[in-house]
Amino acid sequence: MGVLDIDLGIDLVNEEPITLSFANRRLSTLIKGPSGCGKKVKFLIPMIKQDLMALNHTYKYFESGGEHLNGLTIFENNIRLGKIALELANVYGLPKGAIAVIDPSNPDTASIDLMQGEADEVAEAMMELVSQLSNSATEEKYFVEQIQRNHLKQHVFLLKMHAPEKEVTLDMLLDMYKEPHTVHEMHMQLKGRFPNDFETIDRIENREEYNYWQLLKFLDRWFDSVIVPSSNRTTTRYMDEQAFYTNGLRETLNYIASNEMIRKILFNDVGFSFDKHLGQTGGVLLINTAKNTFGELSDVIMTRKIFIIYSLMIF
Repeated sequence: MGVLDIDLGIDLVNEEPITLSFANRRLSTLIKGPSGCGKKVKFLIPMIKQDLMALNHTYKYFESGGEHLNGLTIFENNIRLGKIALELANVYGLPKGAIAVIDPSNPDTASIDLMQGEADEVAEAMMELVSQLSNSATEEKYFVEQIQRNHLKQHVFLLKMHAPEKEVTLDMLLDMYKEPHTVHEMHMQLKGRFPNDFETIDRIENREEYNYWQLLKFLDRWFDSVIVPSSNRTTTRYMDEQAFYTNGLRETLNYIASNEMIRKILFNDVGFSFDKHLGQTGGVLLINTAKNTFGELSDVIMTRKIFIIYSLMIF
């Protein structure tokens, strides 16, 4: 048996040892058993040791660990196993900068900011978060849900695209939903990005650049039709033509804005990045879903959402 292999036990039929090799475990592994049967001690901890040994080897012999190994991520509803993994990581000498713990019960927790990243990634993450939080509270018709998803997507794209160099925040998105005039001003900034000869966009030969400007052109036309001047005022004000269909969306966004746990874990820019941590450094990420403390809200925010964001940003 190799040093990174795991001894599973003895076969009851032929009485031969059963070994799970390091290479085979990475294909997929399912561990089943009742509480207290030893899953953690017999299997999980040896597997964690196995991965940490491999990570340690990578850090020692390769300049850029992330080019050779993605890292190790542990989800659990308490932090007990995470603490064991943290102790083992220190024992094996992994750099402290390669270890991150997301724990809602810890005021100094690592966190992510869903507003950071490419426009399509941010829009997808926000749409999924809103969907998870609103499904349990509302049973709106399918077409209304689609209007809300598209409405949120276009607003996120405008927020990210009207001034690409600007850092954006959740509160900036909330301001857009509070005041259509703010959206109009961003829309005007987006229009200012187009070349004077608007028709040249359709003649761009580079396919990636062509698609980029076509997306902006669609965005521009969408806001031309949705954020319009109010006809019953002497001073120019703007109104959202789809406001009637997006009341549920606005309520969910207000809930997100007022929830301390959501803000702390999903919209708190402390310099942590999934891409950098796992994709570039091959780090160890320990996530406490804190379900015993936050109940079902934890399942929505932590377990589902972080796993979705993890998938979007890494794979």
